[in-house]
Amino acid sequence: MKIKKLLLSYSITFGFAFLSPFVIANTTDDKIAQLERITTAHGQLFSQIQQQLSANQQDISNIRDQMDQLQYKLDQAVNKQELLMQQFNQIVPESNSDNTSIPSDTSVNTNNSQNSQANTPVSRGNDFEDYNTAVNLILTSQKYDEAIIQLQQFIKNYPKSDYLANAYYWLAQSYFSTNQMDRAAENFAFVVKNYPDSAKSSDAFFKVGQILENKGDIEKAKAVFSEVVKLYPGTESAKKAQAKL
Repeated sequence: MKIKKLLLSYSITFGFAFLSPFVIANTTDDKIAQLERITTAHGQLFSQIQQQLSANQQDISNIRDQMDQLQYKLDQAVNKQELLMQQFNQIVPESNSDNTSIPSDTSVNTNNSQNSQANTPVSRGNDFEDYNTAVNLILTSQKYDEAIIQLQQFIKNYPKSDYLANAYYWLAQSYFSTNQMDRAAENFAFVVKNYPDSAKSSDAFFKVGQILENKGDIEKAKAVFSEVVKLYPGTESAKKAQAKL
């Protein structure tokens, strides 16, 4: 019995001795494989982070480019407005009391109306509708006196409207059509100085030249026409101004 126990003890001991190197080897291989997987995952994560950083840097670069372009356009607009003011004031110095002030005749006044009810400003509470109502009085009915009142009220009601530049233009045009040339010139000048990028700016500048021409100030009129050709090349106003030179 003792011999059997001894033999069993030796067999167990030597058995573990033979098995242990394989167990250790397998454990080491697993750890190495695990480390390799972790390293590969970290490498992939690092690569993804680099790609994301590169994409973010490109986005930031694109945003900076857009901001630079916007700043350039803003600077151009400011420079254009300043140039217009300088040139306009040199040509028409009598309108230089305040380059950015609202024309003095934009308050609604119906005292001279023979029919105050017919000339009472109508507002629908919507700048688009009110603007078109006023402009239709000019383009469709040629009711310039009524249009003046409507446009004055529009300017008062909607000081932030996108149609404000056009409203001043048509107000000036209504004065022009009723032979109120000083008021017409004042409002045309207001459009040129304060809304240089407006689609109406070129024609407003041209109309100032027309007013000067009608007053007999040919030298100043030609100076205005020359500036219209220079500042608004390719426009219909520039073509008409060129024909005046």
